[in-house]
Amino acid sequence: MLLSKVDCPLFLNETYPTQNFMLMSTGDEDAISCFVHWVDNSESLEACWSEISSLIAIEYQSNLTSIFASWNIYLVFICKTPVDRSLRYRIENDRFSMRKIIIDEKSYTDKEVIDFMNNEIFCADLDLVSEKFKQLPEDESSVFRTRVLNLGDLPTTQNEFAGNTRLKQLQILMGRNHEN
Repeated sequence: MLLSKVDCPLFLNETYPTQNFMLMSTGDEDAISCFVHWVDNSESLEACWSEISSLIAIEYQSNLTSIFASWNIYLVFICKTPVDRSLRYRIENDRFSMRKIIIDEKSYTDKEVIDFMNNEIFCADLDLVSEKFKQLPEDESSVFRTRVLNLGDLPTTQNEFAGNTRLKQLQILMGRNHEN
């Protein structure tokens, strides 16, 4: 399941009424959550990042009942201007309560942020079998190409069934029997 936009918790808008936030979630029991905060410049980012991170940890993360969900929270800051390397390092390497990511010199729309994070977290943009590969002439075909084309879709979800399916597909590609 991929991230999609959900209602942002009131505590952020009540605490920071003039600032722009968004929350994305996979929406399942062991949800992955991704908070997004747009900032105008690196000075604003430096002034607010720690407080926002702490507020999310206290008001949101502490109320999660799933251990998986509580360890899978992202906080993305989108800054219109360049962010100094030392500030970026300090923020992105602070792993207290959640992973922090800085995107600078961009002004993403909600949809662009959702697509970007789905690509970052789930590799949603990964082309598992390219069209160019599918269109190779038959005389350039190989056993490997035939195996890849016969596999079908590669499941990208994170559950036991999908993991077993990926393992079986890998064993088929390697030319091995897919039984354990």
